[in-house]
Amino acid sequence: MVSVFRYGGDTTTPFVCGFEGLGRIVSKGEDVKLDLNQPVAYMVNGAFSEYIVVNQREAIPVPALDKRFLTLMVSGITAEISLRKIGEIKAGELFVN
Repeated sequence: MVSVFRYGGDTTTPFVCGFEGLGRIVSKGEDVKLDLNQPVAYMVNGAFSEYIVVNQREAIPVPALDKRFLTLMVSGITAEISLRKIGEIKAGELFVN
């Protein structure tokens, strides 16, 4: 039996496109510790919107608005899912080759 893992499998149509994005903080709540104009990467449904509200936990500061940062996020999530689900790596275990 083959298992299939998906990103955001709970989304139903119609929906706003996009899952990973880059942007600058243009407005923020008073408890948000990130700075205005800080470039951030995020992975939330609707990422292709012109503006999007992102929870501070989902906004990852990046040095610049460079599309190469998007590939790191997707690759990292894919590696994490592979190790956890396919490799069955548990918290506290070490992977040694």
